[in-house]
Amino acid sequence: EQNKIVQITPSGALEVAEDTIDYPYFFSTWYPQRPEINRHMEFLKSKNYTKVVIIHDQDAFNTKFSQLYAEAAAENDINITKIFEVSLGTKDFRTVVTLAKEYNPDVVVLQIFEVGEIGSVMKNIQELGMRSKIMSTASAQTSNLIESYGDYVEGNVIFSYPDSSSISYNNFLKKYSEKYDKEPSGASAAAAYDATRIMLEALKHGKTGEEIKNLLYSIKINGTIVDELSFNKAGQISNAPFVMKTVKNGTFVVVK
Repeated sequence: EQNKIVQITPSGALEVAEDTIDYPYFFSTWYPQRPEINRHMEFLKSKNYTKVVIIHDQDAFNTKFSQLYAEAAAENDINITKIFEVSLGTKDFRTVVTLAKEYNPDVVVLQIFEVGEIGSVMKNIQELGMRSKIMSTASAQTSNLIESYGDYVEGNVIFSYPDSSSISYNNFLKKYSEKYDKEPSGASAAAAYDATRIMLEALKHGKTGEEIKNLLYSIKINGTIVDELSFNKAGQISNAPFVMKTVKNGTFVVVK
């Protein structure tokens, strides 16, 4: 901040820093946590899921998400029966899943940095005779989830994902696929695209860090996921539409 250097990230949830630092030169085009959690609450209530266990590791994003999740659940009469914290980098979840089984949850909310282990946790859940679903966030959409654990995760892992049904996103997807001969691996690709676009727009009119910062707080452009991309006073996009997805017939699909 002393040097007034503007930074923008496509993959950082700024809620993580809201209680610790005030850095007006830092921006993020990643999707805010609270609207994502609200979509989870809507889904839980629609399915009459009222007993939830949270398992998260010590990653700052996952810890903050779990804290906000518990707060939102209390406001929506959803019972968080237990919150388990595991070490960052944990790969063997059988012990914590065994402990979670004692609470007979409808849902296990899983927030871990090692997203490749989500399928492994679902395997543990089924091997222990639990009927719980796993719920998580956009990072759950990985090819490994289906390729390595397809039979276990089919219909049993449900996760929030930025709504990518817009014309803008489909145009982005087409351009990306034509250039790289594959589809983007996750939700951060569109966020990175938007981060680049809005920074280039600011650079058209601003030269110093202070000028660029002020411009970023005032610029509005058409977004790739969101209809209008702009930053709030915290330096993040104010809202984002989310859907819930699962695995069906070996493919990621939107839950109807």
